[in-house]
Amino acid sequence: MTCLGKDLLKTGVLNDNSSILSIRSIVEFKAICDQYNVHSIRIIGTSALREARDSADFIEKVRRVSGLKLEIIPGETEAELTLAGISNLCKSGNESSLILAIDVGGGSTELILAGDSGLKCSIPVGALKLSEQFPFGDPPSPLVLRNMKTFVSTEFIPVITRINEEARSSNRDITLIATGGTATNLASISLAMTAYDGDKVHGHVLQHSALLSLFERLSSVTLKERCGVKGLEMERADIILSGIVIILSIMESLDIEEITVSDYGLMEGLMLTGN
Repeated sequence: MTCLGKDLLKTGVLNDNSSILSIRSIVEFKAICDQYNVHSIRIIGTSALREARDSADFIEKVRRVSGLKLEIIPGETEAELTLAGISNLCKSGNESSLILAIDVGGGSTELILAGDSGLKCSIPVGALKLSEQFPFGDPPSPLVLRNMKTFVSTEFIPVITRINEEARSSNRDITLIATGGTATNLASISLAMTAYDGDKVHGHVLQHSALLSLFERLSSVTLKERCGVKGLEMERADIILSGIVIILSIMESLDIEEITVSDYGLMEGLMLTGN
């Protein structure tokens, strides 16, 4: 987790330390690939690179240091690849329900309806960006968190309206599948993991009541205390609350009582589609 979009909302450019860490990670991954004689490597950029004024400079640095070409993909493409990545959970779900996949990232949230509806969108509201837009303090301010939730609900109104219309017209309930760091960390916390296990996280079901209780628990303590919560990545402790706000807002706007967590997502979608 390199937080490439850190401070982007305030500065409009990529954070220097995050850029260095991201490029270093690319170089390290490239070295591992070389050890295994990997002939095809694809690097994609998402929300942060779509928005940053200096994205071209970052792409050139990656090329110069690693010899690899980095491609910035549109939000809709990101949504499509995410859906491809979680396709096994979609197939195992209730065939009579409408499958909605969401991917809560750092700078954006992708929402995709499986099937013929054609709904796939990327909303520029993510866990990192939201936490910077609404600095909630330490311990968190309940008022700021409420304002954050109001903002998120408002930003999502157009897409939520479309999803509700699709559900009503097809007379089907909605099954919600969530991927991304927020969702997988919530599953990990729920399972009280001391070491992350993607196989156990994948397909784990979280009830709205459990998420609400977890949000109340995490929002009542300091950042240092959140860092000590079993199952929560320490690097995500400062943005987990804003990520939960996004998921809860979507669930409550659509009157959904549970989510199924997918350990698969964008990366697996890239591999499965070959795109």
